[in-house]
Amino acid sequence: MSRVTWCAVCLSVALGLAAVGCERSNEDPPRAPSTETTAAKPAPAVEEKVEPVTGPLKQGTQAQQNALAKAKVFYLKGELEDAEVLFEALTRSLPISSEVVSAGIALGDIYSKQGRGDEAIELYDYVLERAPNVPEVHLVVGRAHASASRRELAIESYRKALEIQPSYLFLWVELGQLHAARGEQEESAKAFVRYEQEIARLSKILKGGDEEAIEDRIEIVDIFSFVEDERAIQALTHALNTDPEESVRARAAHALADSYAVSARADLERARAKDPSSAVRGAAVAALRDLEGLEEPDQDEEAPEVDGAAVEGLAKDPAKAPTKAATKDPAK
Repeated sequence: MSRVTWCAVCLSVALGLAAVGCERSNEDPPRAPSTETTAAKPAPAVEEKVEPVTGPLKQGTQAQQNALAKAKVFYLKGELEDAEVLFEALTRSLPISSEVVSAGIALGDIYSKQGRGDEAIELYDYVLERAPNVPEVHLVVGRAHASASRRELAIESYRKALEIQPSYLFLWVELGQLHAARGEQEESAKAFVRYEQEIARLSKILKGGDEEAIEDRIEIVDIFSFVEDERAIQALTHALNTDPEESVRARAAHALADSYAVSARADLERARAKDPSSAVRGAAVAALRDLEGLEEPDQDEEAPEVDGAAVEGLAKDPAKAPTKAATKDPAK
């Protein structure tokens, strides 16, 4: 992820998690966060032992949904002090829901932005105690460790995230980087090979159109929205132009913007003007707006050096060379 900043990924992960709650809870939380915005101190931690949620997270109560929506507004406006108050209260609330976990991830991101890395790790550990099988939490824990050069712990967290959610394609790149930084060239090469295999497999599925189930194609589109790789962009563009399902085409338009695919601007313009679906045309308009102001990458820019030993055997096939994203130091 070279141009897609970690902040954007964290925001997407944290605030998108709440949208996938499997069931709606009608219970009133014993400690529901107030929907009133104040500058009061964060609510104290819940003292009694709470049974962790090991299965799918449920959608939160109405109070939790309202609190998350209000906190998101503050977060996006950069009013982090107000956002922190709401995220903190929501993180400590009951029942444990997708909104609660989302708030914990977003709060940890605020801590990290403010140089409070140890507090972020402590918070993530607390969230994992309550919801140990949420891959998004293991992902942000790994990123926090990587940022602090605790590479072994980052590797453990990333592998746990992949164990729960194998579709986190981009984590194979980060694992390759982390192993390379530790001098573990064989493990690094294995991670990069796995990335290459997966991106080729998923691209083929997405380009297959209606040969695959709609939900599978949408899942791949969402995965590719976090990947900056020309093959992923080509697959997304192909879906935008040819997929028979309008929901897939619309999702592909948003994904192209999320991955900063300025090279797809012409295809988005075509979709905006000619796609028969108003939903797709609207998605293309939104994507073009998001891409506005972004410049094409400098094609003459010198590529960063890659440790050849880490990808031994891959260079024989240019299509399997490591991506630009795979050459970045994850600790930076």
